[in-house]
Amino acid sequence: MTNPAEDGKNLVDKGIDEMSSSLVTFFDIGYEKKILNNQRPEKYREEYIKIKEEAIEKNKELLENFIKNARSKMFKVFLAKTEDEARDYILNLVKDEKYIVKSKTNTGKELRLVEFLKEKGIEVIETDLGDRIIQILDETPSLPVGPAAHIPATRIAQEFSEYYGVHVPPMPQEIVKAGKKELREKIIGARVGISGANVLIAEDGRIGIVENEGNISLITRLPPVHIAIVGTDKVVETWKDAVTVLQMAEAAIDLNGTYVSFINGPSQTSDIQGVNVYGMSGAQEVHIVLLEGYRAIAKSKEGFKSLLKCINCGACYLACPLIQSAGLDIYKSEVATSPVGVIKAALILGLEKAVQIGLLACMSCGRCKEACPGNVDIPGMIKQLREETFKQGMILPEHQHVVQSIIFNDNPFGYTKPKPDLKT
Repeated sequence: MTNPAEDGKNLVDKGIDEMSSSLVTFFDIGYEKKILNNQRPEKYREEYIKIKEEAIEKNKELLENFIKNARSKMFKVFLAKTEDEARDYILNLVKDEKYIVKSKTNTGKELRLVEFLKEKGIEVIETDLGDRIIQILDETPSLPVGPAAHIPATRIAQEFSEYYGVHVPPMPQEIVKAGKKELREKIIGARVGISGANVLIAEDGRIGIVENEGNISLITRLPPVHIAIVGTDKVVETWKDAVTVLQMAEAAIDLNGTYVSFINGPSQTSDIQGVNVYGMSGAQEVHIVLLEGYRAIAKSKEGFKSLLKCINCGACYLACPLIQSAGLDIYKSEVATSPVGVIKAALILGLEKAVQIGLLACMSCGRCKEACPGNVDIPGMIKQLREETFKQGMILPEHQHVVQSIIFNDNPFGYTKPKPDLKT
């Protein structure tokens, strides 16, 4: 049986050996442009943190209000305590489909939804262009909100040319042209669209989404069934709070959000003698799958409530010197990527998995917290998790030798204590 700490060390060593100059450039440019030079979050930071901290304390009450109000709008709401409950509910809705279309959703990743549905014989078509590139190229994603940002256009064009059977020039405009044609055809033919959501509004039961590509607008309206998968931490009290959250989501990833949607139930019309009929031009059914999952642990575990302020912007990813030095596989798991992602992995998949993907390699520099628009205490939580791993014996042999030497020799170097001079 391997030592998880050794696995984590080997992952870092391998990443350092294989880190390419193009990835170093990607991280350098990304950190400078998206973190150091992006001052947009400062306008909303104080209000956003206040809103989220109050919402965390009132989470149970707000969630109850949201569910009640959403159901009154003809949303079908399911509160899943575990990932298994959420997956089973979704499978029951899509089990007869050959394929479904999906937008980016971190909560969906938390469910390992693509792999789960694939095992059940259901194809999942990613409609976010970056995610679709990763899917077609079978590549390792990078930045959570820009998973294909590190892949050269020349390679994407080559792979797209082979996949689509037409020549795709290595220019961004041509790559987009090739990708969007297929995606639009898939969306038009789909019966089910799956999305996430940026915010839940307790006071009237709406969900809010910000995007730039327009794919989410399409998959939430064209297919007859829309399923929104959302963490219970996304609920806030008022419309005003929700607007601030969406403004911060846009600012934190330096996104020019082309579309902001507030969805208030299935499509409807009352144009025939004032009778309200559901299922007009948009979705005929809207299901909201609320996932508790790791959030229940975060709310009850000392020092971990801060995690629920995470906006999933990827700032900690770009800021992390370890990822910049050791590559894309550090802090990467099936459920999340990035410094905050290794914390989520620990709560969802267990400490051993977190150690295997680099938990013990964290340099405790604090840059992740400095970059975080929500001031999430990532270093503090990582430190606490590391202390828990040590108590469970997950420690590198080299470190164990140092500890033993300190205990028995009063020094970390392995020198034997000199015998006391009894003559003096």
